[in-house]
Amino acid sequence: LLITGVIGILGTNAFNFIAITRISPAQASVIAYLWPMMAIVLAAAFGLKRLQLRHGIAVLLGFAGAVLVINPFGQATFDVLGIGCALLAGLSWAGYTTYRMVDNRGPSDAVGIYSLVAAVVCLIAHSQLEQTHAMSAIQFVAILGLGIAPMGLANAVWDYGISRGDARSLSILAYGTPLVATLLLVVLGLTAVTPLLLIGAVLIVGGAAIGTWPARD
Repeated sequence: LLITGVIGILGTNAFNFIAITRISPAQASVIAYLWPMMAIVLAAAFGLKRLQLRHGIAVLLGFAGAVLVINPFGQATFDVLGIGCALLAGLSWAGYTTYRMVDNRGPSDAVGIYSLVAAVVCLIAHSQLEQTHAMSAIQFVAILGLGIAPMGLANAVWDYGISRGDARSLSILAYGTPLVATLLLVVLGLTAVTPLLLIGAVLIVGGAAIGTWPARD
């Protein structure tokens, strides 16, 4: 579990950071958000979950909605390395998610341990491969808070849910993440409500409703 967790978290973040240096963050996000599809397909391929038609429809609607909400149109570029790293970022998280469907015995609070190991590996890689820039105290606290609260808590909650709940439904619901993030920006006045946002919201909510509607498995 430790090795898988480190690979999942390290791979997801490292490949994503490389991707956004080559392609736009919006494009990288859309490509990486193929991971719920990957997770559902991997689960079905390994016989962990039976993939029903409604799950396939739901995940396609969710992905289409995420594309509209993130809105990468006009920013897309064809860069093999950037696109490849974004795909690997998604695959890393999909692989970890699938593994937790198989081995759900480990405690979810172990996320902190392999996040720490992943952080140490990142520091070593940074010292060898990148140039170090001085940070202000505020920047350091912001980075530390980001790692502990949003990212750390999100990973722990996801681990708990995926190891104890319906992975198919949770993967579909994950497409609500970009929608919630965009709605927060709207509330804060940092972005405007657009037709693409509204259509994307309808697709994401519709996909979630279809995918999580109670049915005999």
